[in-house]
Amino acid sequence: MSPEIAAVDELFPEVENLYAHPSVHRELLFDEERMQKYSEAIRRVVKKGDTVADIGTGLVILAFMALDAGADHVYAVEQNPTAIRWAKQVAIHNGFENAITFFEGNSCQVELPQKVGVLVSELIGHVAFEEGIIESLFDARNRFLSPGGKIIPRSVQLKAALVEEQEVFPGYIQVWRNLLERAKSSTSLTVSDLQVLLIDAFFEGDLIGRLPKHCYLKTFEEKEIMSQPQTLFKVNFEEGEAPKSLETSLDFIPSRGGEINGVALWFEAELAPDIVLSTSPLSTSTHWKQCFAPVLAPIPVDGKKPLLVKLQLKPGGKFPLSLEIKDED
Repeated sequence: MSPEIAAVDELFPEVENLYAHPSVHRELLFDEERMQKYSEAIRRVVKKGDTVADIGTGLVILAFMALDAGADHVYAVEQNPTAIRWAKQVAIHNGFENAITFFEGNSCQVELPQKVGVLVSELIGHVAFEEGIIESLFDARNRFLSPGGKIIPRSVQLKAALVEEQEVFPGYIQVWRNLLERAKSSTSLTVSDLQVLLIDAFFEGDLIGRLPKHCYLKTFEEKEIMSQPQTLFKVNFEEGEAPKSLETSLDFIPSRGGEINGVALWFEAELAPDIVLSTSPLSTSTHWKQCFAPVLAPIPVDGKKPLLVKLQLKPGGKFPLSLEIKDED
């Protein structure tokens, strides 16, 4: 009998037309930490009479918050046709149809009738930048925002720590390696062996090479974290220009002996001064959870020698995250 393979949520490749699914919006709306932190930030930043642009409005909850904080009008931009249809219905139902002007399309191709005092957006993905927040917010800042205007979030950073992950790696990656090795060496193929070989053939003989590219959503336990966290990338939307690439190499020192099988990834978004939305495993839980980016084979460590972590993020790609962990010796 083949070992049971635990079901996991895979981040990549992205589900097509994701925001046309009501369940996705439910996760966002019922995420108490997300809602509380954005509400606090909007009340802090939006002033009476402001005009606000909501980039990637979804079901317009952030636009509602802005109006409740005193905004005079909100320009709500959304490229998903299903989501914007629902958003218009929600606005009418709540009596906001005259206070919100909707624009369907990618914000980088949209023209607003006037400058705004505040930009607000929650295009923050599980690994911070894969949903296009960098391109969208820098473009919106340069074209839509009045001089001295405010942006929510002010900045976003992607954090990482070494991990000895204890569920996804053994139950998904390692088990597939074991199954494929057994199937390839078997002299009497079982039905399970044939299934595994067919799956490998479907991925052109690169089933094992493909598995670490996916990135897996989970909530890490403190015992799985094997180093102090570090910031991989930080993007400040109120200053400077959009980074041309997201690529870094950092040394991480394991906190103890064990086997490193990847990194945990999470973000910290400064929505307003002293208001930070964090998806750290040590913070209040959110729908984002954390991400497990695995390597193909575990790396034994003694808690003394550093490991070099190389990570590259290419938003918009089918598999936008690339990870390499090496013993520097």
